[in-house]
This record gives sequence, C-alpha cells and structure tokens, in this order.
Amino acid sequence: MEGGPVDPTDEVLVDRFVPFIDELAEAIAERGDEPLAVTMASALKDIPPSQRQRVMFQEMLRYREAVEKPAADALRHRKAFFPSAVEKVSYGNSHRDALDGVETRLVHVTKPPQISHLALRVSWPPDSVLRSFPPCGLIINSNRNILLMYVGPYRPGLGSQGFYLVYDCRANSVAVIPPVPLDSVPMFSHSSIGTGAAVLHYGPEYLVVELFLQRNNGCISNKATLLMWWSDRAGHWTQREVMLPLPSEPEEHTSRPSYTFCADLVFPVGNKGLCWADLLLGVLVCDDISAAQPQFQFLPVPGYIKAGIDGRGEPRAHRSMCGVEYDGNQFIKFVTVDGYGQSQDHSCVTIKLWTLSVVKTSEWRQSFVINYGSLLADPLLKLHQLMPTFPIISMVDDGIVYITGAADLESMNGRPEDRGRYVLSIDMERQSVLSSFKLPTASGRIPTNIFASTFISYLNKKSPPSEAQRKRKERTGSSSFPPHGLSEPSCPSPSSSI
Repeated sequence: MEGGPVDPTDEVLVDRFVPFIDELAEAIAERGDEPLAVTMASALKDIPPSQRQRVMFQEMLRYREAVEKPAADALRHRKAFFPSAVEKVSYGNSHRDALDGVETRLVHVTKPPQISHLALRVSWPPDSVLRSFPPCGLIINSNRNILLMYVGPYRPGLGSQGFYLVYDCRANSVAVIPPVPLDSVPMFSHSSIGTGAAVLHYGPEYLVVELFLQRNNGCISNKATLLMWWSDRAGHWTQREVMLPLPSEPEEHTSRPSYTFCADLVFPVGNKGLCWADLLLGVLVCDDISAAQPQFQFLPVPGYIKAGIDGRGEPRAHRSMCGVEYDGNQFIKFVTVDGYGQSQDHSCVTIKLWTLSVVKTSEWRQSFVINYGSLLADPLLKLHQLMPTFPIISMVDDGIVYITGAADLESMNGRPEDRGRYVLSIDMERQSVLSSFKLPTASGRIPTNIFASTFISYLNKKSPPSEAQRKRKERTGSSSFPPHGLSEPSCPSPSSSI
C-alpha cells in the first residue's frame, strides 16, 4: 500500500526539517582532501591532554588556509561560470552574504502518505558566522507557492542570530527577510502567542506575519502587537497594535481576567485572512489581516477542553486544523481523535471531521465520523495494533485524513522489537485505509514535523513579474539570474531523490 509518484495537481506531506547540503564540503571532497574531523583526529593522536587545545587550534588554522580557502576559491570560480537557476531576491544589503550562499533543492517529492523532503544547499565562506548555525532550516508555514522557513537559532523576540528564508517555487526563487527588531517585541513586555510566523500569498507578492501578546504587570493581556513584512514595499517590518477577543476566566483570588489561549497552528483562510488555532479552545480568525484596523473574532471548537493542572499536553497528538477552499467558498476543517490515550481498547477511539463555513455561519458541522475499531480488520492495523496519533487533514481531498499510527507498547506484551510508525491515508467516507507508509526507524522525525502542502502544484508555473518586483530589482540591483525552469542542479524533477 505504498504511495507512488506525485501527481502535479496533488498535495504532498512535507518534512518541516530542511537539512543543509554543504557545497564547500563537497568541493573539499572533489579536490581529494579529507574532512576536518579526520585530520583533527590524526593531529591529536598521542597528544597529551595538556597540549590538546593548542594543537586543535593550530590544526584548525592550518586546515582553514591549506584546505578550506582553496576549495572556497574553486567553488566561487565555478559559480561565476555556471550561475544557479535559483533566483536570489534581495531586499537591500541586509543579510546579503546569507542570500548569496543559499538555495533550495527538492530532494524527494512523492505522493502521500510518503514524505517529501527539501534541502538547502549552502556555500557560505569558511570563516562566516553562518556556519555556526544548526545544520538545517525549519519550515514554519506555507501558502500556495510560498514556503517560509526559520534558518539559524533565531526565533522572534529572543535575539538569536538567523533570518527568515522565503522559497517561491513558482518563480524558483529564494529571499532572505531580516529578523523582527528586538525593540518591537521585547521579552519583558511581550509573549509569543504560541506558534510561529504566518505567510499569505498576494498574487506575485507575499506577506509575512508575526503576532505577539502583550503583558500587563507581568500577566498576558488581550492586547497584541501585529508585525508584518510586505514583499512589495520598502523592506522593513511594520507594526500595529490590535485587540483580541480571547476567552478568559477570572484569576483565583482576584477579578483580573486570565487568558490561556495558546496557538498550536496558524494558517491562511481565503485570500486575505489568517486563523490562529488553539486546538483545545478555539480559533482566532481575522478575515482581512491587511486592513488598516484588522478585526478578529473567536470561535470555540467542538469538544472544548480546558487545560488541566498538568498543562496543555500535546494537542496536535489528537487534533488538527486547516483552511480549505471549495467552489470559491472558504472553510475551516477540524479533526479530532477522541479517546486518544484514554483506553487500551483501540475500538473505543473515534475520528471526527468537522467543517465550518467562514462566511455563512459560525457553527461547526460534523462532516464524517469513523470508529477506529472498524479499521482494525485491515491487515496492517491488526498486525501492529497501531494507535492513531497526529492527524493531518487533506487540503484537496474531502474526507481524507492522514494519521501516524504508533505501536501501542502495552499491546506488544513487553516485547522489545521496534514495530515503528506508519503514516496512514484514511478515507473517512468509505471508512477504509487507502495506503500506508512506514517511517524510517532511524529518521529521528516525529509526526509533528510533517505537514500537508499544495506547493508542488505550482512548480514550473512561472507568472510575469509584478510592477513592485521590477522596481525592487532596479532599486537593489539584485544579482539574480533568470531561472530557466527547474534545472537539475537546483531542483530535480518530482519523484527524484539524492
């Protein structure tokens, strides 16, 4: 029941982790030189502990001059004669080194429930601070042809080094967006709403959004700071103060309201709207985030759950949500795995799919419900006794839900073998398992790092540049190269892998 090559119109399940492919390391290997770890081990052989630090420092300096710099020169020479097909979109001189030395690569693209993967090819100079970053990016959001990532340890409000990376798969381009200014959301006066940034596609342009709750006397309030980056403007963050209709309860021994809303997800709704979802409480919806005074409304979810004394747990283990469009109408879909973790009897677990029309009504309608026990006759589930976890809603197929089936340790009677995890494609209407994929045991990936996206349908469908894009290139003198489709060095064709 394995998934197959992806259809260009289909969605894909994507791994949020985007590992680096170090082009400098590749150039060193091509020249026949050994990696630093190998030469360092040789240099430290039989060196007494008291002298090891000095020898390590000397070997690093030697390696930098004798190996890394010649390889970097050869790599730079090659790129000058064979420019990349990935367009580099510049917003001025900020983070120009980062932009010049990074581009995306589709490593493996395949049909769900198999997992698709991206990578970042980096060619930063040997002495660049960028090389101290964790060796992967993190996809935090997507909308149509746009993927948004954090690169480096940077997270808004924390002051760490790094940046946002925007990949436009329609234009085959990347852009670097600088961090949110620290003085906009200082830690002592602001708090994260819970999830990361959002991205909205506006024709050939896009909007990046961060939302922070404000503190009042150290406590979370219903006032918030909205930070936005418009790709078609001057290249800086804009700031707006907004009021949020958050649910509240009075604090114990005081009359002051207590706000416990914590967004697990943020996703687009329609062309201009965004939705922040607390999967236990409800959704915070803004129909037009670009309005001069954005207006928000709060809608509780079915099966409202109040966080217990032990906290919220991991809501995404048994709930998920997304925005979809059918026949020009906007909907929010919500899936729950009821009975998760409450019983060893898997037949007691039910999966429910709810739908809410953003425009017509504020009431949730139950679209499908399935008793998980009815699926246990499937040979895979019967053999491995898989507990359904981390549901993902299909963005294109009504009634399709992807879940990660994890082996229940109690049902294994203490046997030590690893039965692994499977991603299952479930047809809620026909109450059947359509296909399955076993996650690699040694991958280290957890289900929360998989998400559904339709970006694959925009590959190689380049649209003409907007007036703002033309003016930006004239203003910044961007050193981009016109892409000629998806050339093999930067983006292999779907279903290829390395």
